[in-house]
Amino acid sequence: MAIQQSIDILLAEDEDTDAFFFEQALGASAVPNAVHRVKDGQQAVDFLRRKGEHRQAPRPHIIFLDINMPRLDGYDVLREIKADEGLRDIPVIIISGSSDESDIVKSYRNYAAAYVTKSKNLEDMSDLVKAVDSFWFQQARLPGF
Repeated sequence: MAIQQSIDILLAEDEDTDAFFFEQALGASAVPNAVHRVKDGQQAVDFLRRKGEHRQAPRPHIIFLDINMPRLDGYDVLREIKADEGLRDIPVIIISGSSDESDIVKSYRNYAAAYVTKSKNLEDMSDLVKAVDSFWFQQARLPGF
């Protein structure tokens, strides 16, 4: 399936290094994409609700959400997304440095579409993004795309 338009991705990640690896790996993807990054949970909610500086924000096709963020953590953001009828159909993939079973279970109980463990190097992050690219961007159908 050839994708012509760009996929809008919301990346909610407070760590610059993790965001850099993620964005670099997505930049190497064959799928055209636009990454919109926010650095805390409140900014993620504001982006999705088009508040403040995010009034012109596009509706993302998919969200990559870190659990441990300032102001609102990823679980709070996930609950807000899934409680909002206008947002709940956007797939949310949790990206976390934690492989703790309780974090994984809590994410799925709050309706995350997937839970993946972050890598600390570009090569492993590239492999993760290739897997995401293959499934979410080429096989699955995303709402509004």
